[in-house]
This record gives sequence, C-alpha cells and structure tokens, in this order.
Amino acid sequence: MPKRILIADDEATVVALARVKLEEQGYTVETARNGKEAWDIIKAKPLDLIVTDVIMPVMDGVDLYKEIKKNPQLANIPIVIITDSKIFRDSFQTLGVEHFLPKPLDSEKLLHKVDYVFTCVDLDRKNKQILILGANSEVNHDMTKILESNRLVVGKGTDAIEFCPMH
Repeated sequence: MPKRILIADDEATVVALARVKLEEQGYTVETARNGKEAWDIIKAKPLDLIVTDVIMPVMDGVDLYKEIKKNPQLANIPIVIITDSKIFRDSFQTLGVEHFLPKPLDSEKLLHKVDYVFTCVDLDRKNKQILILGANSEVNHDMTKILESNRLVVGKGTDAIEFCPMH
C-alpha cells in the first residue's frame, strides 16, 4: 500500500509541483490550501507524513502542529515544516519538530527529506516491537488487530523463542 502524504501550503504552484514529484515516486498525496483544510483531512484519513508551510490563511502551521500533537491518535505522524525563517525553525524545534525544508521548496530536497523521514520511521518501528504472549488466542488476535491499526509492529510467540534462544 503506498504511503499517504499531506502537503499543506497556500501557494498553489508549490503544492502542484510537490504533488507531481511525490506521485511520480508512488506516494498517494493529499493537498490543503490552509491549516483548517489540512486539519480536516488529517482527522478524516490515515496519513504517513505531513509536510506543511508555517504561514497560511485560516489556520497557520503552528496551530495545525499543536492540534495534531494534542490528539494521541495523530501525535506520532511525522511532520516536516517548510520555512525559511530561523525564528520559526527555532520555535518548532522547541516544540519537538526535527524535520525542516527551506523555502522556496525544491522538489529534489523534498524527495530526499521524505525518503529520510520514512527510513527513520521504519527503523524506529523495527526497533520497537510489541510481543504478545498469552494462552487465549482470541484475545491475542484482538490485541494484534488493535496494535496494528495504530501502526505498531507486533511480534508473535515464535519471535520470543528466536529472540531468546535456549542455552
């Protein structure tokens, strides 16, 4: 299943160029012209990455970021901030943002950043597996479904045997 990316920016040419480049790489791309449109999409559809400008009408990137982080079901979606302002960059870093792209948005830098973020996310998930052990297979199955729906990696009992071999 292709990864889903949201691009939120009020500059139509930036959004169009980003969409074309990302779709050429096989990503599914949603777009928004302001933070409010972005927020509505974020609440309605599962996303793997959000790329947002800071200064937008209706709702800016700062308020959008805060809304996302307030919601535990959305808080782990990686976010890339588009800004050319050191003040904005510093402010977002204090909020915990790690990924930035400079303005004007360069499509090659965007592709490299997206690849980098997804590589980091994949490595992080591989290093954080949840192992479910229990005698009740129905409960184990239900727990696996819940955890996987939240994009967590779930290990099986056989994984524990491989991880902790008998001496």
